[in-house]
Amino acid sequence: MSSRLPLLAGLLAAAAALLAWQRVQAPPEEEPRAAAVRAAAAPRESAYRDARIEDPAGILAPFGPRLSRMTDELLEDTGVEVHVVTTRERGLIEQQSVELFQARRVGGSAPTGGILILLNPATRQARIEVGYSLEGGLTDLHMGRLARDQLAPYASYAIAGMAVMDVLHYLRDQVYAAAVTGNITLGEEFRRRAAFKPFERYLSGGAGAKTKLPDLPMDADLK
Repeated sequence: MSSRLPLLAGLLAAAAALLAWQRVQAPPEEEPRAAAVRAAAAPRESAYRDARIEDPAGILAPFGPRLSRMTDELLEDTGVEVHVVTTRERGLIEQQSVELFQARRVGGSAPTGGILILLNPATRQARIEVGYSLEGGLTDLHMGRLARDQLAPYASYAIAGMAVMDVLHYLRDQVYAAAVTGNITLGEEFRRRAAFKPFERYLSGGAGAKTKLPDLPMDADLK
């Protein structure tokens, strides 16, 4: 037994040295937020794809089918074709959106126009590209704020799909509101939609009456 003690002590010493070496070689643990961002930017399998929804970044799940139905309904109700695309490619999102808008021919055959929603979790950016026929009612300033406040904060996380759903609801209402004021030309078949009637109801017809307010001091006795 005594002859085995030096051998056992040597083995324990070697094991301790190996464990210490592994600790030195291991990278430091990431902060929780840094780890989350890194995980979000990691390549994933495409979650969903159809004619108007393409998600190679894998951030729209599980809302891909729902977004597809919503874009169908938006086209049917307003004549506006909306494409939703995600990407992880580096570069200027402004250039990416213009190139994708043209390559996908967004709104090319739609009666009213086209809109592209682009999300990039790698750069944590989002952009809404609007066709010329819609720019009168959906201005660059307006869409820029919507992309910055509603889409970009969620571009790197699993709730991106839900954020896009909210934006699609908002865009439909804005198209209707702009059509009422004449800033977007909306065909009669879309104006007959039940969803459009509430917006038309609040349009002023221009009739009315006016009167001049009396010039009275603030402390006048009106008794």
